[in-house]
Order: sequence, then C-alpha cells, then structure tokens
Amino acid sequence: MATKAEKTGAVPFTEEIGGKEWTFSPLDHEALLRLMAHARSRRKSPLAVVTEEFANLPESVRKEALREAIQLGQQRDRPLTNEQWEEYLATDEGTAYFLRLSLEPNHPKITEQKVIDAIAPEFNENNVRGVEIITNILERSGLIEKAPAKKNGKAKRKRKKGA
Repeated sequence: MATKAEKTGAVPFTEEIGGKEWTFSPLDHEALLRLMAHARSRRKSPLAVVTEEFANLPESVRKEALREAIQLGQQRDRPLTNEQWEEYLATDEGTAYFLRLSLEPNHPKITEQKVIDAIAPEFNENNVRGVEIITNILERSGLIEKAPAKKNGKAKRKRKKGA
C-alpha cells in the first residue's frame, strides 16, 4: 500500500537517527495548513502580555496599552511573518510539531513526545545535521529554494516570499 507521501508525488528521504531509520516527507498542503494553524495558536495573546505588567502602569498608560493590545489581538489570525516563522520553528515545540508532520506519512503512529525523545536531540541549534534535515524538508516542501552554488561550493538558501 502506498504511503500518503507516495500518493502525492512528494519525494521522501531517509536519515538514521539514534540507530533507527526515519523517513521524512515534504509537507503537503494539508500538513502546511496544520503547521500554520499550530504556529498561530501558539502566539501569545497581547492581552495576556500586557496584563502581566498592567498593575505597575499608571492609569493613563494602562488605557493606551489596552487599546494597543486589542488592536494586536485582532491581528492574531493574520499570517506569520518570516521572522515569526523562524522564531516558531526555533522553539522545541515548533521543531517537534514540524518534524512530526514530516514523519507522519511514513510513521503514522509517531507522536510529538516520540519526536522530542528520539529525534529532537539531533535538532539543537549547534547541530549542522539537524539544520540540514530541516532545510531539506523545507526545500522539498517548496517553502525555500536552494540558490545556485557559490564558488567555494557552499549553497546559499533563500526563503520564498510569503513562506
């Protein structure tokens, strides 16, 4: 029986992590929508942010801060900026969710906890291999494109607009 990744024509790739073979798939449209919804749901409520310090503010400043928080709250469902995506994917939760979505077509019983326990240790910010795997998923998903190789042989990655 063909996996979801094979049905969509996406090209999965396999990596050995912790002595086990893991097959990562590019994110299809449905997975990308789930990722966007998850990332948006993790945005802090501006009202929650201001109420943390609200009591320490003078009344006139509180009213202005509340107005600004309401305006920001209305923007909460807007698409994330590239900077917000990078911040989200740099969190342990964002990385685990992203990887779970990539692994799910070939490992249907994978959970975020399993990703955190077995796979996430490869993906700390100092691990080049983890960054390469995430970049490979992003490229194969069409979220970033690989720039032509430079003279020194290193390729520069470039984000697609709106990704």
